Amino acid sequence: MRSSLGLSVSVLVLLAVWLLSLSAPELTLAELREAIGREHCLHVEFDTGDELWILLGEHQSWHRDRNGNAAYHDHRRNIHQQWNPQLSFIMEDHLSRTALGPPSSPLDAVGLPQEWLTTPNADLPSGDSPSWTRSTESVEGLRLIRFDFFGQNSLKQRVVKRQLWVDPQTKLPVRVRQRLGDGSYRDGRYSFPQSGPRSLADLGVPANLPVRIISDVQPASEPELARALKKIDEAIGRFPTRYRALIWGEEMQVLYQDGLPQWDESGFYWGPVKLCRLRYDASEVRLWDWFETPQPWSILLNDGQRRVDYNTRENRIRIGPRGRGNSIIPMECFWPIGGTATRLNTPGKNDAGLIGIRFEGVNWRKDCWFDPAHDHIAVEQIDWNVDSDGWCRTEEHRLTDLRQLPGDRWYPAMRITTLHRPGLTDETIVTLFHIQPFQAREHPLAQFDIDRLLQEARKQGATVTTD
Repeated sequence: MRSSLGLSVSVLVLLAVWLLSLSAPELTLAELREAIGREHCLHVEFDTGDELWILLGEHQSWHRDRNGNAAYHDHRRNIHQQWNPQLSFIMEDHLSRTALGPPSSPLDAVGLPQEWLTTPNADLPSGDSPSWTRSTESVEGLRLIRFDFFGQNSLKQRVVKRQLWVDPQTKLPVRVRQRLGDGSYRDGRYSFPQSGPRSLADLGVPANLPVRIISDVQPASEPELARALKKIDEAIGRFPTRYRALIWGEEMQVLYQDGLPQWDESGFYWGPVKLCRLRYDASEVRLWDWFETPQPWSILLNDGQRRVDYNTRENRIRIGPRGRGNSIIPMECFWPIGGTATRLNTPGKNDAGLIGIRFEGVNWRKDCWFDPAHDHIAVEQIDWNVDSDGWCRTEEHRLTDLRQLPGDRWYPAMRITTLHRPGLTDETIVTLFHIQPFQAREHPLAQFDIDRLLQEARKQGATVTTD
């Protein structure tokens, strides 16, 4: 399911464009209010199976996708509910979302001048690359005004991000075409029914389901917790920002880190990797000589702005906005912070000198115990998810064999992970870490040049796709 928040916000922006068209100079404020009352509900149905409704006067929105997932947002009161067919309850949170401004001020939502529909052609944006254009087009016998909105993809090529067709007679949107994250498009058609959904049951959600409220409000009066979080942040800040990490789990991974940019190699051919692991301990520097021979078939390059997925075996590259892969990032393993934080009262752990903190999101949480004697590394962690039976453990992690880097920074050489899966026997995975900081004078990370990588890959006949 695509993010219901992202879809709702996108349609709210389109709604604001429609309201903008209603507020053209020939409409008085009274007429505008009457139009809003007459067109009480805006409905968009996409060819992907997604549907969205906006209750115009009430600042409420609804979403349903082709898989039956449903969401409701009250943008004025910050009440947000989500449901999927696998759940026997409705999840609710009160996180702040982007709210639709009052109908009399749609410019706050879209940042556009009021006269877009009536601006003379001579005054439209000009130049080689205007941010938007306006044209007249005949669609199914109707004379419509089409707005094209432009942006750049990850290859910095100019692309159409959104197209909106408006009926100049009724000043209502008729169609919309939106570019998705994978570079494809989806088409939607507008309608204006007198009423829309009033409950999730109207979207196919079973009636009378319990609502489980998950609070994401940070506790305001826990100075001890605030001090602990500050110490963790300071420990993270002292960790090397330029290093090479060998990570041995079920597979092998080599990660190069240089601040934000990351170069991650994985998918090594198993024969040499298995032999290397059997013969050498992860702490031996000699093992680096072995990686001159095994070649990875998967390379992930993230320079802080763009992400490149390079499959060397199939000779193809996928480039898109910065994002995460499935790789193991040492920093996130050592300090797994994020979400709303509360203190854990665990006497046994406290007596051992550890600090317990629970981090919680909408349908997940993790209980961590940080070791102040070793740079506040989270030496123990339990991950939880919500299912139909409530909170259930999914993973447990224990970091051991703590070692020191130059400068007395600590890191764990081993992580022991236990996977809990319903109906299956627990599985244990051992991951070894070996971290080697780079000296300030070293420059081993020239491969972070994405444009150079693309140029060399194209010479080898690689296919390149983008968002």
